[in-house]
Amino acid sequence: MWQVKLKVMESVLSIDDIHVIQLEMLEKIDHFLNENHLNYFLCAGTLLGAIRHHGFIPWDDDVDIAMPRLDYNKLLSILSDRKIEGIRLLNYHKDTDYRLPFAKFIDESTVLKETGTYDQKLGVYIDVFPVDIIPEKKHVQKKLIRKCRFNFYMLYLQLQDKRKPFNLRQLINEVILKPVAKRKSFKYYSEIIDTYAQSAADSASDTYCILAHSILAKNDFEKDELFPTKLIPFGDLMLPVPNQSDMYLKKLYGDYMTPPPEEARKGKHNVEAWKIIK
Repeated sequence: MWQVKLKVMESVLSIDDIHVIQLEMLEKIDHFLNENHLNYFLCAGTLLGAIRHHGFIPWDDDVDIAMPRLDYNKLLSILSDRKIEGIRLLNYHKDTDYRLPFAKFIDESTVLKETGTYDQKLGVYIDVFPVDIIPEKKHVQKKLIRKCRFNFYMLYLQLQDKRKPFNLRQLINEVILKPVAKRKSFKYYSEIIDTYAQSAADSASDTYCILAHSILAKNDFEKDELFPTKLIPFGDLMLPVPNQSDMYLKKLYGDYMTPPPEEARKGKHNVEAWKIIK
């Protein structure tokens, strides 16, 4: 059961409050990564927000950035004994209760609850995804992506609250797959995904993919679609985006410039956050 042991403000932070905190985090993180010559770019919904809204998608509740695997690994190493002021980097290598194969920057002045799929104490966060080189041959690519997505799905089943099945697939998940998934630790699945994801690191391939998340692993990109990155406005900041952002977003979302209907404009993570009272 998720519990808050810190003293926090009674009122839940609004989505606008969360965006203010995330923008402050982005400014600090951008400065730190540039100072350490580490490459990154906005990805997924955050990139969509940058292109369509010139900042956050108004109803989005998280931030996504991606880093080439070498830079990502350097980041984990640098921040193993250092930190960015007011921000902590969570990753499964050093945080024994952290459960995902990608890292999160956490704002230390907040506490966040993610309902339904996560009971670890977090703060307002920014997801950090490694971008991996994958084999050029399509059949080898598909096999690798399938392995990573399957192991992420098994990990994800462990994160889900117990629920009453509403269809055959949910019944299979709840009765068969979830008990099997729970025989292994979160770290076990993260290590397997990491190993598979880096298996083609030394190849001459120019094809890339985010293998550490099952949804993002559905799409691969050529090197010139991602690099070199370009700077575009994001609120008051200038932040890096993929070289061919239009191509990237079309692969993920299709007609990405058309907002969803009003009833679908909801944050996908179902979060609540509070400021910590010192």
